Amino acid sequence: DEQNPKPRKPFGLLAPMGDAAESPSAMPLVLLHDFYFVRKKHTTLEISIDGTRHDADQLPIPMDYTNMYFTRYSPKPMIATLNPAFDGEIEPLTVETDTQEIRLGDTLLTLNWTTDQPSLERMTCENDIHPLELRFDPAFPNIQSLADSARHEGHFEIEGDPSTGLVAGDYSIEKQDGVFTITMIPTGGWQPRPTKFSLRFLYSVAKVFKNWPATYQWTARLQENETGTFTMHSDWCRINR
Repeated sequence: DEQNPKPRKPFGLLAPMGDAAESPSAMPLVLLHDFYFVRKKHTTLEISIDGTRHDADQLPIPMDYTNMYFTRYSPKPMIATLNPAFDGEIEPLTVETDTQEIRLGDTLLTLNWTTDQPSLERMTCENDIHPLELRFDPAFPNIQSLADSARHEGHFEIEGDPSTGLVAGDYSIEKQDGVFTITMIPTGGWQPRPTKFSLRFLYSVAKVFKNWPATYQWTARLQENETGTFTMHSDWCRINR
């Protein structure tokens, strides 16, 4: 119950909830728009889970000259799960030459074409909060066009509303003896766009905010079947913790 008369000064945040996962089945991206920590003054805060009372942590430094709890109830976060672990068959997507965009439900694929081969430049997931983009540079190639022993590397970015910053990293594709190995590591972590000094200081002191995505690695192994489908096994692990 917040009764503080002073106006809020909200900002965007990627919640660091993924830092606690030991064996993640996906990479959780919880993007909080119009976010502000709970101010201690003029607030009554009670937390109870399954009948057990809990104390809220306090933010280690004041923000906007105010002591705050390290918490906030968010009624409408945007929650994305990147590449959930998968074990099974997948079918290739057939596209006509020079097709620039393909819509699959709420997802829009943007393609590039080079010598009659498509590559994936961007995926846009549309939703009722804000579009979420996954961008590749260079574009993610058609793996069926790769020669054996070939390796392709590039960068990727994941971005929603500009206020919530972006997640950046590296990807690679390698083909060896007919088996494709794909990795994605958010090596660049979360790159916020702080609008005030207190946020820049907080992110520099509490490094978990920016660094936790870089401890996630996704690995997928694909092999083409005689029927033209692919068998894929993919999972996540934590690295460099």
